[in-house]
Amino acid sequence: MAILKLNNTTVITETSGIATISGNVQFPAGHVLQVKQEYTNTKVAKTSSGYIWQDAASITPTSTSNKVLIILNAALGQSNNNGGLKLHRNGSEFMPNLSGAFAGGATSASGALNTADDSLGTSQAYGIGNYLFSYLDSPNTTSACTYSLYWYMATGGSLAFNQQLTDNNGSSFSTMTLMEISA
Repeated sequence: MAILKLNNTTVITETSGIATISGNVQFPAGHVLQVKQEYTNTKVAKTSSGYIWQDAASITPTSTSNKVLIILNAALGQSNNNGGLKLHRNGSEFMPNLSGAFAGGATSASGALNTADDSLGTSQAYGIGNYLFSYLDSPNTTSACTYSLYWYMATGGSLAFNQQLTDNNGSSFSTMTLMEISA
């Protein structure tokens, strides 16, 4: 066993070849503290509002001042959207409504990642495209933060997740990566 101390404060302890950093070490701002990633290949076809990937990924920040970088790669088939994709944290909306940032303008689509009228993923009925999105969240908590992907349907339409609009057994997968970033 080896111990590294600075000014009589234990910084690193090594046991059986495994080094452990003590809890009193503070990393510089912008440092990645932990990374969590989940994926799904579950196919979802939606014609109404609801979760398309509930409880996609979870992370527990170590400080209330730290941020969470969310990176989403959603595999989407051709869609007639008339709605928008939203991220939820712990079952609630948290994305800001940035004026003019999103097309569509429906009140219920406020905070949506995208409210394009047609085709988030691809314009081909048998195709699957990737929808990429990143956002730096400030959850202000040391409790678990669980992120979900929600589909808001404004008026008639459809969304194909991890599948083609015209499903002929083609499939793909989607990923969500969460990174805790030190403040």
